[in-house]
Amino acid sequence: MKMTKMKPSTNKNKKYLSYKEAYARINKAIEQGYFLEAITIEESIICDRMVSYLHYQHAVPFSEKDISNNKTLMYNLVNLWRKKEPGAITFKSYKDLRSSMDEWRKQRNALIHSMTKSFPGKPTADVTDFLEVAHEAAVTGKKLARALCEIAKKGKDKNTR
Repeated sequence: MKMTKMKPSTNKNKKYLSYKEAYARINKAIEQGYFLEAITIEESIICDRMVSYLHYQHAVPFSEKDISNNKTLMYNLVNLWRKKEPGAITFKSYKDLRSSMDEWRKQRNALIHSMTKSFPGKPTADVTDFLEVAHEAAVTGKKLARALCEIAKKGKDKNTR
């Protein structure tokens, strides 16, 4: 995959360019059948946007060290968000966005760990079935990532005015 040439600029612009590249890679990965790459990038976006939302909307203090350790894993962030905002989070077509994200997280974990893994002597899942589920997860993850981008932006806008 060819990398987009980016010039140095402000932090906000650098973030924008990172996201532009991430979504370009997601689109290309889905188009070319590299669903696990798309899913991995989507998870990165989702976690980053949850950190931003929790920071700006709920004043959750994150350190740079937290970003590089287990505090910002998707499972931990979803649970932290549940503590800060109990109840369902209805957003656009999602009755409960957090539950949808958690289900997607479980699906993502199963996909990442099951392509070739099986009990000794047992076959793996059919590759065609695996790729069908992986495609579905990549498309769903992209929608969830977009939703989290919107929510994080609303949380940031609300607290920076």
